[in-house]
Amino acid sequence: MLVRIFCAAAALVSALFVLLLAPSAAVAQSSRDIPGVYRVIVVSEYPRGTNRAAFNERQAQLPAAQRQQAPAVREDEDLTNSSGTGFLAAGRRIVITNNHVVAPPTQRVNNQVVTSTPQIYAMLFNVNGVSREVRGRLIATLPAKDLAIIEANEDLPGTAFQIADYDPARDTDFEAVGFPGLADFATQRSANRMPGLTKDQLDPIKTQGRMQRAFDVTDAQVVSDGPRLTTRLLLHTTPFSPGNSGGPLFNRCNQVVGVNTFTATDRNVAATLFHSIHSREVVQFLRAQNQQPRVANGFCYLPGSYSDYLTLPSFLGLGALLLALTAVILAKQRPQVIQQTVSRVQNSFSKLNRTPGQSQGAPRQATPADRAAADGTATAVQRDSGRRAITPATPVLRLVPTSGGAALEVAASRLTGGHGVVVGRSLELMQEQDPHDHHVVIADKTVSRRHARLTLDGTRLVVQDLGSSAGTFRGGLRIDKESFGNGDEVRFGSAGYRIALPTV
Repeated sequence: MLVRIFCAAAALVSALFVLLLAPSAAVAQSSRDIPGVYRVIVVSEYPRGTNRAAFNERQAQLPAAQRQQAPAVREDEDLTNSSGTGFLAAGRRIVITNNHVVAPPTQRVNNQVVTSTPQIYAMLFNVNGVSREVRGRLIATLPAKDLAIIEANEDLPGTAFQIADYDPARDTDFEAVGFPGLADFATQRSANRMPGLTKDQLDPIKTQGRMQRAFDVTDAQVVSDGPRLTTRLLLHTTPFSPGNSGGPLFNRCNQVVGVNTFTATDRNVAATLFHSIHSREVVQFLRAQNQQPRVANGFCYLPGSYSDYLTLPSFLGLGALLLALTAVILAKQRPQVIQQTVSRVQNSFSKLNRTPGQSQGAPRQATPADRAAADGTATAVQRDSGRRAITPATPVLRLVPTSGGAALEVAASRLTGGHGVVVGRSLELMQEQDPHDHHVVIADKTVSRRHARLTLDGTRLVVQDLGSSAGTFRGGLRIDKESFGNGDEVRFGSAGYRIALPTV
């Protein structure tokens, strides 16, 4: 009984685990230490002399003494750079970042707006503890959604992230990954002198927060000197700062749900909310550029505060382990339970496959044995499925009850020549499972509905247990298959009999 309860509990737990996580579209992972997020550097050059003109204009307004003490103009003052974050979005070379990361900076010189010309697009990252730089080219921008695509000149480390094409649920846990400028000193770079970043400066910073809502904006001026946005945004509480721009916003299934873009701050109450471009905009942008992103169309559902551990593989693994342990225990200690379970499954399919018109034999009247079995009383009554009467001249096998009662008699001809007699408590089940054998009903509640099979082998009676729950015994030893001689005793559950072999 305990083994059956354990088996049923294991199957139920496994089914509940699978149903609980059925909505999951991806396996939960941590975004820590994953390749595929890069520091993006864009180096731009102003027209020659642009900064000198501004410097000379400032110098002209100083007293003569201060003009003489002013430092000389450096050669690289005509260069500027911008720094942000990008992530691998398709293939091995396609990187997504913000448009404002790659947009050329402007400045005013003599009341005229001067725009720089981008010279270098570079992705920087660590590989096995070594800092590396891969350059690329800008292939597309979408200012209204603050998105841009850079194609690297060679394969980048990592795998393109799965990008969510749905609205995350409220209070979903998020993680922002990127390279905020506040985390290290500003990096000055020039076309002729490009000092490498330290390894620590190329380790991404991660922050955590939660989803608040998704909404659309139309022709919104979110930055005073930037383009107007017409896009779908995610509002959340995951902190990021300048330098994180263009970096991915992950859910707990390691799906990209947004591209970190701008913050809204109220300094009076020291409150900040964070906005990211919806990942659905990224999917549409990539497809418009004939790129094929990995898209997630289903929800990432990991309930509870222990969601880091409640993953589909862990639940399936636990369920499989429980079922494996159950199978080992049953195979070692109770093989007949497995046999009986298989027999019952086969019987169920046999019932389902019957047609309504199929003959089931004439109905029979209830007998004392059937009534005794229904009442659960321990009596023994002879039951033979044949129509012939057993005459005194017919050799018979007799099973004489050791505790008194009627003996069981079976014609010897029904135990030889490939035939056998099935002993049990359910005539219907025995007839269905053993249509070519004869049947004997023992009305004892400890006898299984289909308990054992008897055959004659010369001068020996062979008794084979059929997966009974209470077991078949020789003396005090439980058996699977054993031969008996004349006068030996056999017990089916608690119903014991002495064997009287037929005489010719």
